[in-house]
Amino acid sequence: IVLMPFALVAEFNIFFESLALRPTATIGFLLGSCCVAVVYNVVLFQSVRTLSSVGTAILGNVKIVCLLFLSSLLLGELSSWSANQYLGCFLTFISAGVYSYLKATASKPQPLMPADPATKSGAGS
Repeated sequence: IVLMPFALVAEFNIFFESLALRPTATIGFLLGSCCVAVVYNVVLFQSVRTLSSVGTAILGNVKIVCLLFLSSLLLGELSSWSANQYLGCFLTFISAGVYSYLKATASKPQPLMPADPATKSGAGS
């Protein structure tokens, strides 16, 4: 809401020009973007519930590295990557894999058994 005036000033003419020239594509783009945002939020909430806050943060880092890698690969910028960028991608994927493995193989703590009121001292006498 706070940024709405800036968006209207900066993109008002572009939006209505696009709406006038290609109304179906413009409305489809807006509706598609809204649907993707809803699906993203549902997936994010499910990942927080399923993984943990740490697992979700790691998943977010892997997502960013994947986006960078795919954009570089698809846009032809991969040839200009330095060794540090390749190393960063490699370390991110390896670290995420190790974390997932350790989390999956970690022993779960046994829940504490509630005390039985009949076995407490003085309950039977």
